[in-house]
Amino acid sequence: MMGTLWESFEGAMTFIHKQGGAYLVWDLIALHAGAALFHHIVRKDNALVRMINTGVSSRTD
Repeated sequence: MMGTLWESFEGAMTFIHKQGGAYLVWDLIALHAGAALFHHIVRKDNALVRMINTGVSSRTD
């Protein structure tokens, strides 16, 4: 396998996997919250209200 043993870079790969995964999860949470606020503040649609009031229908028809 190209003369490289897994043990020679296992520490770096483990660090990248654990730290990168943690940052990726927090980035996705921040992106989701930012998108909800964008819809609420900029687009002024009902997306955030619909997400918060999951048990209550905001439809009037």
